[in-house]
Amino acid sequence: MIQRDLSLSGTEIGLLSGIPVVVFAIFAAPGSIMVARIGVRGALLGGLVIAVAGTLLRTGASNAWQLYLTSVLMSVGIAIMQPSMAAAVREWLPQRSAFGTAVYTNGLIMGEIIPVATMLSLILPYFDDNWRAGARRVGDSADCDGRSGSNVRPQIGGRRRGETHCAVVSTME
Repeated sequence: MIQRDLSLSGTEIGLLSGIPVVVFAIFAAPGSIMVARIGVRGALLGGLVIAVAGTLLRTGASNAWQLYLTSVLMSVGIAIMQPSMAAAVREWLPQRSAFGTAVYTNGLIMGEIIPVATMLSLILPYFDDNWRAGARRVGDSADCDGRSGSNVRPQIGGRRRGETHCAVVSTME
């Protein structure tokens, strides 16, 4: 649909598929630096804002170059969030880091598979097969997730003789 709508060649679609991988490689180290400078929560939320902005701006792309640039923006946000997740697990779940890593890795994989797998069969029919509206809906979902996540903070407490207990508590209490 994107290929037809923007008159992209097979090569241009291939380039579109390769952009995230290259951007992840370039921005993983700056993402780690961002975690060190502004903290886990700030880096996670900053990366999410950038990724959502890129996703929503992609829906307005009218040519290949706009699509590429907005894909770079979206990928930068994801590349910032990736090292943030490891730091979040280490900081928020020090006693259950293996479990925390499994949960966020599973979430990343499902976040990559589910939108792609459901776009043609489940999402697009609700939007008259308009890929822009469907992608906007996916971006809106990520925005809602980010707003919900911004109201959650780790709370460390219940320490006895070196024991650390970490719970996630809503700030909306």
